[in-house]
Amino acid sequence: MPILHIANTQFERELLCPSELKASFSSQSFHIQLQFLPFLYASPEDFVLLFHKPDKHYFESLKQIRPAYPKPIYFDELNLDGITHIESWGASLAIQAWAGKHHIKYRIPDLAIVKQLAAKSFTFSQVPKLPNAKALHSEEKLNAWLDLDFWPKVLKANYGTAGRGHRIIQCKTALHLQDLLKFCHQEWQRGDAVIGEPWVEKQCDYSSQWTIGQTIEYLGSTIMECNRFGTYRGSQVSKDSFFDMHMPLLEQAKKLGFFGQIGIDGFTYDGGEHITEINPRKTMGWVALELSRILKQPQLKMTFVKSKDAQTPLLPFQVDGLPLFKMQLDLMNAAMVN
Repeated sequence: MPILHIANTQFERELLCPSELKASFSSQSFHIQLQFLPFLYASPEDFVLLFHKPDKHYFESLKQIRPAYPKPIYFDELNLDGITHIESWGASLAIQAWAGKHHIKYRIPDLAIVKQLAAKSFTFSQVPKLPNAKALHSEEKLNAWLDLDFWPKVLKANYGTAGRGHRIIQCKTALHLQDLLKFCHQEWQRGDAVIGEPWVEKQCDYSSQWTIGQTIEYLGSTIMECNRFGTYRGSQVSKDSFFDMHMPLLEQAKKLGFFGQIGIDGFTYDGGEHITEINPRKTMGWVALELSRILKQPQLKMTFVKSKDAQTPLLPFQVDGLPLFKMQLDLMNAAMVN
């Protein structure tokens, strides 16, 4: 039976601030653009729920990459005949409520478990720590950590994602204490810790992809491209397997009751390997793996570039009523499908 895909990439935001389904897809232009991701990985028999209509060239362009792709269903023009269940990017109370209203099956783990796993403080508590790394719960703990004589340092929000939600402190003279306190107090007011770590020179950022059901299944790994501030830029399918340290985390997630897709991010550096976060949802690395399989490109790479520089765009450049998107997901060095 056909699946209705919903790419709620604003997943982490919804964990903190639940909202009505349609409203949640209008908060940031980045997530508006990413709602089209299922057209890259879903089966042609499936459907994709859209909250905005793409520019008129998008589906024509998509055919050059995927001659057969899933069909769009627009939220304001619903026709759900024949659809029996929903698959989302991440577990969502808003989607759950909407699915119940339309009598469509939507099976997700307990949201409390999902939120626990998504927290950086959970991963931090489970894996070996970088030197002088601390979970900071108060201004007193923050000041004591800032007094430690090592630089650069980074402060990470508990639910930051894609390299966003952190503050890098290059040296003591670059210490903007009031800005850091404001950043930390936002976290502390929610009862969340702020993670303080040394900012190390990375050799390789990576992401491993899994699915948890009756068993734990390894799906593949990707190398992540990040800028110098740690912000995600792209993924390349890798033959390397980054999971020596991952199985205990996955077993713990399964024991807690989580099921579904899950990614683990980390990096290598001159001190070894460090795991940074668990993503209890679909990930961009998983999209790269699926697209690699569909297009039969074993070393596929996709990267966010400025829209004007895209050679093989994978997402719309614009949706009705909104300005052009500044960035585009580009299929790098792609052989076009005939």
